[in-house]
Amino acid sequence: MKIRFVQKRIFLFLGFMKRVLFMLFLFASGVQSLLGQSVEKIIIIPFENKSTIDNKAEFNWIGEAIAKSLTDILANSKEAKVIVGVVSDEERRLLQNQLGISSASVLSLATSLKLAKLADATILVVGEYNVFPAQGEVAATVSIKSRLIRIKEGRFLEENERGFSKPIDLSDALTKLQDLQGKLAYQVLLRTYTQPLPFAERDFVRISNKIPSRAFEAYIKGLLSASDSGLREAFLRNAIRIYEQEKAEKGEVADDAKVYSDAILELGYLYMNQGKLDEAIEYLSKIPESDSHYEEAALFIGSIYWRQKSYERALATMRSVAESLQLVDIFNMVGAIAVEASQSEKRDKRKSAALLEEGLKFLKTAVDSSPENTQARFNYGFALFLNKDYVSAAENLTQVVASNPSDGEAYYILAKALEEMEDKQKAADFDNQARRFLKRYAELESSWRRDKTFYIQMRFRLPSREEIGAMILAEKTKKLSKPEKRFVTEAERFLEQAKDFYKNGNDEQALNLLRRVLAIEPMTAEAYFLIGQIYLRQGEMEQAVANLKTALFWNNQLIDAYISLGKIFIEKGDCLQAKNQLEAAKEVNPDNEEVIALQRQVERCSR
Repeated sequence: MKIRFVQKRIFLFLGFMKRVLFMLFLFASGVQSLLGQSVEKIIIIPFENKSTIDNKAEFNWIGEAIAKSLTDILANSKEAKVIVGVVSDEERRLLQNQLGISSASVLSLATSLKLAKLADATILVVGEYNVFPAQGEVAATVSIKSRLIRIKEGRFLEENERGFSKPIDLSDALTKLQDLQGKLAYQVLLRTYTQPLPFAERDFVRISNKIPSRAFEAYIKGLLSASDSGLREAFLRNAIRIYEQEKAEKGEVADDAKVYSDAILELGYLYMNQGKLDEAIEYLSKIPESDSHYEEAALFIGSIYWRQKSYERALATMRSVAESLQLVDIFNMVGAIAVEASQSEKRDKRKSAALLEEGLKFLKTAVDSSPENTQARFNYGFALFLNKDYVSAAENLTQVVASNPSDGEAYYILAKALEEMEDKQKAADFDNQARRFLKRYAELESSWRRDKTFYIQMRFRLPSREEIGAMILAEKTKKLSKPEKRFVTEAERFLEQAKDFYKNGNDEQALNLLRRVLAIEPMTAEAYFLIGQIYLRQGEMEQAVANLKTALFWNNQLIDAYISLGKIFIEKGDCLQAKNQLEAAKEVNPDNEEVIALQRQVERCSR
């Protein structure tokens, strides 16, 4: 008993010391940051499926799963937060949307680099994986290879003070994919951070298994089934069911915060998009306030209640979100809904007045935050008019018609405000403008003469899901869009000048400029391509091949490079290599005239 007691005390002491050492590390990291040590910002791109099995497409979900899991581990674990920053999965998806790239697309290295630069990342993580089917008693396995690229320098981060010289290479049973993701996160940190790490690989493996593996698989498959809403719904519902079932089996069901919010949000949005509003509310309401997706879910729920004219429920859902996010569009939307609620409340005058007062508060905040926002100013002016503050209403509506001289509704409300102020001449002038631009003039005038009221729609637009995500992300990261950096513009200018020199046969001048391009932007595929073309023209075949291959490494969609390489290999009599280049070019564009011509040359070469 005494020995067990001592062992227990030692175990507790070691645990305590581990926590102390980690806190000291956090402190030291904070000091280093204060002293100016730069923190790397990492972006992870979905890994490419290189499997050669017949049912390869069934495992496409793994590439997205690796990126999602690795991003979440690095972004949410206290161990990694103090060492690196990470571009969130949401931000990466938003950037892909900006570039018109679907979530199911396989990204070339050139596109990945473009995303990384847009995200202002310093390190890009790319990779591939192979799935090997089960054979006899041996379970199916997966191997993952990953490389890190330091973006500004244009080099692979494979060797540093720790002596790493190879890409990350991991493999295990397919059922242990999440373990591999945790190990991969640890290896990324080892190559990124040059100081000793005060935590072990097992810490990341533990974090990576927070979501049950089958639930995670179903969720990722749901994300990748965007074109089939029925299949998407089935996968997402299955992900939520598996998650809740496995958590219940572990006795964790009592914790309301433990819901699969990623899957719930996707399913709620799917139902909302299909017009299944009650189902959307049912699922979105499961996301607790402590969850990072709460604001987005609350805005969706509030917008549904607004559509259903359930104004008080909409306001109850959106108030706290507006105060939390402090965004002009949200302040304007909530303020406008409060004013609509006030107008719809016919029985209780006190309640109507309170709702109008609340609407005025939100709208004033929107106008003060963004004076040039004419939608918010129109709403504020209209609300002031409804509150019988005609002077302030006139001041705001005058600014609206100054910005838009054909705004019939603004002219109409402004005319009525001036009329109440007994400014007859100005009221008549603006009333004439309202008659000119407002199709509903007769209808509004009839209502006004009958009972001194009229209905005009408040102005706000429900942001799309992408816009809501972008607004929330911008507020949370406090990141403003930056203008393109000067060195990129310089590189592009040098590249254009080099093209002109190349066309005119001035190879040396072109080479000098292209080397300057690569000194600024080392991953410019087109620069390597032009250098290859120059060496080809000069008869330097080996150098031409080397540069053309480098161009394809940075951009595997550069069809002209495949064509040039194919012609070189035909000239060398290497028909097999020429055929390989032809096949690669056909994958890019089989209908290209030069590709068709190259095919004829390859066929002659092979005879």
